[in-house]
Amino acid sequence: MRPAIELKVYEINKIIYKKIEDFESEKDNKDIKTVVKSGVAEKDESKGRISIAMGIIDKEGERSIEAKVTGYFTINKDVIEEQGLDLKDTLSINGAAILFPYIRSVISMVTSLDSDNAILLPTVNVMEFLDKE
Repeated sequence: MRPAIELKVYEINKIIYKKIEDFESEKDNKDIKTVVKSGVAEKDESKGRISIAMGIIDKEGERSIEAKVTGYFTINKDVIEEQGLDLKDTLSINGAAILFPYIRSVISMVTSLDSDNAILLPTVNVMEFLDKE
């Protein structure tokens, strides 16, 4: 059986890594901030896109990282219709779950280049991200 969506390619859109000596100057006190955006192509509903952007402040390591990853998906509309699924919800939920390990890996790899202590993101419930939109 074919999946409802398939990841075709992903790209890293942004990486900003910096050392921070004075966290008081940082505007946002949150340790992790995540934004997930999704969309279906207007002219071709068999194509979709998901972007995940994360900002992490590691106060103990005196550093921060911002990263954004975008994944491009093929949507199998016949499978979605056959299973009675909502196209946009399926893309948002499943696409974010498929793409999250990629941004997790990028953040871990970049932060490990500068320190023995890589920033390791825990596994997550993707639904929490989608509720924040």
